[in-house]
This record gives sequence, structure tokens and C-alpha cells, in this order.
Amino acid sequence: MNCASVSCPPLAAEPYRADTLGAQLDAAARRYLASPEGLRLDGNTLRVSSIFKWYGEDFVAEYSPIVPGRRPQVERAILGAVVRYGLPDAAARARNGGAVIAFLDYDWSLNETEPR
Repeated sequence: MNCASVSCPPLAAEPYRADTLGAQLDAAARRYLASPEGLRLDGNTLRVSSIFKWYGEDFVAEYSPIVPGRRPQVERAILGAVVRYGLPDAAARARNGGAVIAFLDYDWSLNETEPR
């Protein structure tokens, strides 16, 4: 489910299907981290959605091993997700493990819909 706020990942235009779900979710993650609501690169600072702050533990098992090091697991998981799904410049900053992580303000206002 999605809260339909401006800062939420956008919903796909097509239905999610069991046989293509993995690819659809990967594409959605790439789109979100390519958007200014999902990720912004500011020098050596990765400004990521507050979703990562609120649900960072959910990313640990799959993404923290991507960026080894001494940082806390949640930070490594955030960096790992950026490595996996972020645009090349952001992924390169995350991969080296030295990037600063900051969280974007979350815009809870509702998305506008276009009239049909």
C-alpha cells in the first residue's frame, strides 16, 4: 500500500503481477531513487527519503552486506539500497562507504490527480 502523499514512491501505472513482481518492484525502486523525493546527491551527502529512517531495519538483511564496514547496519543498508537502485553518481558515493546520510523532509500533502 501507498499513502498517496507527494513524498511516497509513485504507484505503477499497471497492476502488479505475480510473474513479474520482482522486476516491477526493482523498477519502482530505481524510479523512486532517481526522483528528488527519493534521493538527492549533495556533494558527499546522500539525502534520502525519511522512509529509510522510519523503516531502515527492514532493509538490513538484504542490503547491509552490499557495503561492508564498521558503520551501523541500518546505515550500511541504506547505502546498499542506493548502490543497488540509485543513479550511478549516488551509487558510487554509497559504494565507497564514506558518504554522509541525511534524511529529506517528508511531504505529507496528497498527490494531485489529473482529471480524466
